[in-house]
This record gives sequence, structure tokens and C-alpha cells, in this order.
Amino acid sequence: MMVTFLENLILGITLTLPLGPVTLEVFRRGLKQGYLQSLICGLGAFTAELVYFTIIYLGLAEFSESLIVKYVLGTLGILFLLYLGYDAIKDFFKKDSEQKELKGSSFASGFLITFLSPINFFMWAGIIGASVSQDKTALVNSGILLGILLSYLVISALSIFGKKLLKNNLMKWFSLVAGLFLIGYAIKLAFDIFL
Repeated sequence: MMVTFLENLILGITLTLPLGPVTLEVFRRGLKQGYLQSLICGLGAFTAELVYFTIIYLGLAEFSESLIVKYVLGTLGILFLLYLGYDAIKDFFKKDSEQKELKGSSFASGFLITFLSPINFFMWAGIIGASVSQDKTALVNSGILLGILLSYLVISALSIFGKKLLKNNLMKWFSLVAGLFLIGYAIKLAFDIFL
């Protein structure tokens, strides 16, 4: 049982840490607004993961086979990623005196990026669903959630060091790169869903 919990913990970490839209947004919030807002964004993403975990654990993975769910979540996810990408790129072109805090709730941003991603939904239905089906024990499967939470805590902590290391000019460049990546993810998501 302990081995399976640790395997699930590692699975949660490895699925969350690679550079993706949520990781970028959590880190970007940390650079612009500090650790607390980065952490809140990560907790929003974690809450969406918890919702998906609950859906899969209750055996409702059949929703993943619905084309309507795929297209609705996909379209909303694409639009939200495009908005975040545009907002990040816009920060690059602002003068230092015009720089202001990111708009919108950090929690809502983290939650929506995660929840509206059909790729995330299908990941839960496929990869995580297989793990949950092997062992129905909630405690063992909660290792996945603990791994995800630890990943968001690490990303938030890294943003503290990033903010100290990056000067204002470099932070603007990070916003540009993050915005381009977010738009790139939106385009990739559109190709994956609709083509």
C-alpha cells in the first residue's frame, strides 16, 4: 500500500511539473504579484484537479467519451489561454510606469486553466483513471493529489527566487515568452481537438 502511495505521489509530481500553461501562469503570477498570489493560483489549479479526481473516483469517466464535452471544454480552454497569452504579451509593451498588477483572481485563473483543458480532463480519465481502477483506496490514490499539490508549492517557491533574480526588464521578457507559449498552447490545443 505504501509503495503504491509513493508511486502515485511521483506520478502526481511528474504530471504537474513540466512546463505547461498552468505552470507558466503560476510562475508568472509569482513574478508579478509575489508568492501569495502564485500560491493562490496553484491552489485554484489544485482545486480543479481535485474536482477531476472526484469525478474519476466516483466512476464518472464516461463523460470523457462525449464529443460535446470535448468541444465545449476545448473551445473555452482555447479562448482562455488566448486571453492569458494576450494579457502577458501586452505587459511586454507597456512602459515601466504603466506596469500594474495582473488583472483577475489568481485562484480563478489557476482553476479555469486547469478545469477548461480537455487534455487535462482526458489525462484524468486515462492515466489517472487507470491508476484509480487498480486500487480503489482513497488514501492510496490521494498520493496523486499530494504530488500535484507539492508541485504547485515548489513552482510558487521558485517564483520567489525568480523575482529576486530577474530585473524588471527581464520580467517583461518573461511575460512576452510566457504569452507566446500560452498562445502556442492554445493553437496546439485547437489542432488536437478540431483537426
